Amino acid sequence: MNKNSFRAALSQRIPALAWLPEYTLKLFGGDAVAGLTLAAYAIPVSLAYATLAGLPPQYGVYGYLIGGLFYALFGSQNLGGRCRRRVPAHDGNGRLSRDLISHLRANHSC
Repeated sequence: MNKNSFRAALSQRIPALAWLPEYTLKLFGGDAVAGLTLAAYAIPVSLAYATLAGLPPQYGVYGYLIGGLFYALFGSQNLGGRCRRRVPAHDGNGRLSRDLISHLRANHSC
């Protein structure tokens, strides 16, 4: 296995390696606001779940942080503009719309 194919295989397994070199301070500002907003909700919830499970409260926070780190490294992806078309998600009666179903079948994503 040569160096380029190893790097490509590693980028497929860890998507953050592909987008991290292009990450800018402009993106960081929005991500920081989103992170603080999510933390305002998630920290009390994770403390409560750990307490309900009979664990020390800090275990809930540790679990939440570790889960977020793993998602950032392994679960992120660049959609590359495939999802620009807006499709109504439901028909107003709680059922998925035919447009959404056909869009998902055609694109296999989003």
